[in-house]
Amino acid sequence: MTKVFISYLVIFLGFTSLYSQNNIPLFDFANAPQTLLLNPAYDIEAQYHVTIPFFGGNKISIESSGITAYDLFANNSTPFQDKVQNTIYQLTDKDFLLTNQKMELIHIGQRIRKDLYISYGLYEELDLFMSFPVELLKLPFEGTSFSGKNYNIDGFNLQANLMSVYHVGVQRKYSKQLSLGARLKFYNSAFDFSVGSIKGSFKTDINNDNTVTHSLNDFDLAIKSAGLPIKIDSDLKIIRDSNNNILLNDNGTDVTITDFISRGNILTNTLFSGNKGVGFDLGATYKIKKITLAASINDLGFIYNYKLAQTYSYKGDYVKESLAFEYDSSDPISYVDRLVKDITDTNPVNIQDKGYISFRPFQINLFATYAFGGIRNNQCQYLKSAYSYKPIDKIGAHIYTQYRPNNILYEASIFYERKITNGLLTRINYTVNRYSASNLGLAVSGQVGKLNLYAGFNNILALSNLAKANSISAQVGINVLLPNKR
Repeated sequence: MTKVFISYLVIFLGFTSLYSQNNIPLFDFANAPQTLLLNPAYDIEAQYHVTIPFFGGNKISIESSGITAYDLFANNSTPFQDKVQNTIYQLTDKDFLLTNQKMELIHIGQRIRKDLYISYGLYEELDLFMSFPVELLKLPFEGTSFSGKNYNIDGFNLQANLMSVYHVGVQRKYSKQLSLGARLKFYNSAFDFSVGSIKGSFKTDINNDNTVTHSLNDFDLAIKSAGLPIKIDSDLKIIRDSNNNILLNDNGTDVTITDFISRGNILTNTLFSGNKGVGFDLGATYKIKKITLAASINDLGFIYNYKLAQTYSYKGDYVKESLAFEYDSSDPISYVDRLVKDITDTNPVNIQDKGYISFRPFQINLFATYAFGGIRNNQCQYLKSAYSYKPIDKIGAHIYTQYRPNNILYEASIFYERKITNGLLTRINYTVNRYSASNLGLAVSGQVGKLNLYAGFNNILALSNLAKANSISAQVGINVLLPNKR
């Protein structure tokens, strides 16, 4: 089990670093309806909008720090196992892996009156966050080589969730300067999996008589899952039937994972019959002449997981004296496999069927722009008073913060925006975060009749060599939108 986990972890890290991304520069941009999902107070210039189903707003966001695909898959003479070991040894307890994917199924909006815009819709979201148990990952490569060394297990967290979000939002313009907005969300979670509250340390002492003493001190582990069609026994083994099919329970009466997927259970649970939750977004926009200030907080909410919910817990100390495990450097995982089996045989994992609450990772946005420049709108060539100027250039800054278990993720951007024509808008931005200080992004939006199209790209300098990039991104969308007649 440990061998499979480590192998998939390493491969997943390598491929996700190829396609990793941070936020695309679309906050308060392009009159796109999707901006309302980032800032519910955004003053959208539209009478109504309808997204094109499955094409209105698609985004994949994968970030990995401390590792790139080149670290693992570089075409050189270094053996793959050495590449894995070198990659693990360069990680720190601040490194993380984050994946977030969203797909809009439908999004509709309508101006009820001049100062009030209502929008509602449905989108699907997959979210994964993991911090790395750095010292624990080193254990398979060191075995009993370092007698008396404490391997700290604190700080490891893993969260994964697949859900759909039904939402309704309102944007109200209270004056020419102030707009406020709010969005109510109803979560429907297909599955949830989390590993948290891990504490403790592990130590191996080699004695003079070639015996060893394994010590697991102050260990506290909690694993929670809901909606997953699998069950794990007290030895942390996945329960299977005689045909090696993974079962929902230990008596074989429920469906296998294959049946679970083929019968459409995942789709049904994602859209309708999953675990329930509620949350909301809040936003504010304030305009002072040529200056615009905006702020929003997103996904303040929780989900109550009660369907197929299980909690696996292990708490206490483990001390055992025995003959030393034969450590094989060519197969270091086998050492950990035997160690885990011995620990669970001595103190079985406590399994409980009970519901639990999981909180959404909320985000905060702070945004400011200054508009300048202008284009003359010649209403009448004989009346000077009919000439008007509308700013076509903007400079601004955007600070984004996301709160994760034992981790605060942040990034700061500055940008320049220019309206090329009445229907074409561009923005170029420079972003700094914890793993990059050379990230250039580009966003483009166009209005063709009633069609609103936009695209955004981040870290465009890395396109020449994706394998060495920590982040790269792309997002596109198509909407039907009737602009205001202003």
